Amino acid sequence: MAARAGGTGSNQYRTCSTTPGSFPSAAGLRSQAAASGTSGTSVPDERLAQDPQWEVRLGVARNSSTPPAVLERLAQDPQYVVRLGVARNSSTPPSIMGRLAQDPLGAVRRGVAESRHAPPGVLEGLAGDPDGQVRRRVAGSRSTPASTLERLAHDPNPAVRGLVARNRSTPIGTLKELARDPESYVRVGAAGNRSSPAGTLEMLASDPDPDVREGAAANRSTPTSTLERLLQDPEVAEVAADNPNLPHYTRALWQLATQ
Repeated sequence: MAARAGGTGSNQYRTCSTTPGSFPSAAGLRSQAAASGTSGTSVPDERLAQDPQWEVRLGVARNSSTPPAVLERLAQDPQYVVRLGVARNSSTPPSIMGRLAQDPLGAVRRGVAESRHAPPGVLEGLAGDPDGQVRRRVAGSRSTPASTLERLAHDPNPAVRGLVARNRSTPIGTLKELARDPESYVRVGAAGNRSSPAGTLEMLASDPDPDVREGAAANRSTPTSTLERLLQDPEVAEVAADNPNLPHYTRALWQLATQ
């Protein structure tokens, strides 16, 4: 039906287009069918896992309802994005995650490392990956075991150590060690970590690097006495004044004194 002439702002009638581009392709329809169970609503047709279009196979790989046997086959797919889809699937069994953790392509191993469903043993193995990007994702994962984080705290890459310092799961003893790291980026991570003990935050509040002191000033775990001392630091005083741990009367007095 043609659109009504002269109508302004009316959606009552619309033109039905019959141009070829207005209809989804067969591959597009198969992709939609493959991904239709991504939220666990339906099991995809297993034949789609062998579809010649990688987009279709990716839909199956990402589908949380895909059977383990199909995921195992897709974990060996020649197209890396399909293997990556399996790595990011919350239903992928630990055994398959372990296989993908040995994938020759770093992008797939990174996908395993950043998955919230990666088994601790797999993350432990990836902590020794030659790809620094993989180790960084292991260092930043809340699922990484404490023993693995302790190991990564000695990684030669400061970016890896910095992510360990920022990880709320890092053991207190390791945070104390990282608070003395020669790289300021690592110390900034320890200063901003709410798991850092009070004594460590007090020490970092006197760090020569203002970014480190700012991290301690913003940390809600920083003791009140340390925050009061940071109010005397012109480089981070405003940050310390905004910390919820600072008593209201102390903040009010500081504001009056700086007006």
